[in-house]
This record gives sequence, structure tokens and C-alpha cells, in this order.
Amino acid sequence: MSDTSESRGILTASAVMATGTVFSRASGYLRNVLLAAAIGNALHADLFNIGNTIPNMLYILLAGGIVNAVLVPQLVRAQKNDPDGGDAYTNRIITLAALFLGVVTIVLVVAAPLVMRLFLSSSYDDPSLAAQRDSAIAFARFCLPQVFFYGMYVLLGQVLNARGRFGPMMWAPIANNVISILVLVLYLVWFGPLKGLQKLLFRTPLVYFFVFGSYFYHDFAWYPTIGKRRTEQYAKTSKWMRLFEQYPEAVREEEKAA
Repeated sequence: MSDTSESRGILTASAVMATGTVFSRASGYLRNVLLAAAIGNALHADLFNIGNTIPNMLYILLAGGIVNAVLVPQLVRAQKNDPDGGDAYTNRIITLAALFLGVVTIVLVVAAPLVMRLFLSSSYDDPSLAAQRDSAIAFARFCLPQVFFYGMYVLLGQVLNARGRFGPMMWAPIANNVISILVLVLYLVWFGPLKGLQKLLFRTPLVYFFVFGSYFYHDFAWYPTIGKRRTEQYAKTSKWMRLFEQYPEAVREEEKAA
């Protein structure tokens, strides 16, 4: 029976990871298309690509090997052998990793001009290319904080993997792609080549369709099926909700007293 359960667990995890991979590739492709539309394919695109690639390189150089080759096996060992299931050891590792990655990230952001000097050719020292060099440094400063998030993502994902939870690590990049797509679409509509859609989306009667959609979903779909039950449960268990229900009566009594 345990072998059957284990096989089902492996199959479920494999299905989750396979589905996540498909969605990740598709959303990543759409994100790249929108990114190309936003920044073009000229020099600025190359500078952004350099600034966006450097954090991944530096993370692998500074911490990637330590996390994958040293910390993960220790987390698995602690989970199997420690009386608390490795919770104390995991908490210490996460705290130390967050401090280390935070300090390294701050140093890299401050030293972004020196970091970019390692990746840019000496031709960018020419005064005529000062604006391009400044753009590369600005892109690097925006992107270098990814070092911290790369490290924490891999560490926390491996902690979950060691506990048999494979979904979050697979679907987190998809969430990141979705947020990137929304931000890029807003940028294209507000500042980019789709700026003409502002008038159509926000300054015509079309905007009322969004308001009606929100009203219909909240009042006729979400509240009758989910919201009403949750509100009633919250009213039974929350002191704040009981205080809120008593507020109108308290106001009326105060008005009578006055």
C-alpha cells in the first residue's frame, strides 16, 4: 500500500512539474516578446540583457554551488535525523542565507559601476558613450537585487522539495512571468507604442464594462457562493466583526443620549 501511495505521489509531482514547465515556457516566451516590444532590439536592449544576465552569473559564482551541493544535503539529513524534523536547523540556515545574500546584494548594487567595468569593453570609457555606460549601470542597479531573490528562491524551493512539495518551486517562475507580463502591458499602454489604447480603455464608455464586470462578479458570483459563508464564519469567530455589528446600535444610543 505504501509503495502504491509513493508511486501516486511521484506521478502527481511529475504531472505538476510537467504542467508547470509548459506554462513557464509559454509565459516566458510571451514575456520576452513584450520586453522586445518595450525596449526594442537596438543598443538599449543589449545593455538591458547584460544587466539582467549579470545577477544570475554572480549568484552561481557566489552562492549557487554552496546551496545545491552543501546546504541541501544537510537539510535532508537534518530532516531525517533531528528530533524536530530539522526545523531548527532549517531556520538557522535560512536566516544565515538571508543575511549573507542581503549583504552581498547591497555591496553589488553599490559597486555596480565596478561590476559593469568587468563586462563592458574599454570603448565605453569614451566620453561619447557616457550615456550608454550610465544606462548599463542603471540597468545593473535595477537587476542586481535579483541575486538575493535567486538565492532565497532556490533555498526555500529546495527546503520544500526535501519535504516532498514540488509545486511551489515550479509555479513561482510562472507567477513571476505573469507579473512581468502585466507590468510590460501597462508600460506599453502608458508609455509605449500602445499608448493610443489609453483613450479606448480609460476614456470611453468601455471602462464601464470593467466596472460592471467587477460588480457582477462580486455581487452575483463570489458573494453568494463564497463570500457570504466566509463572512458568517468570520462574524462568529471575530471580536472585531461583533464590534462592527454592534456599532450602529451604539451610535443610535449615543444620539438618543445626546
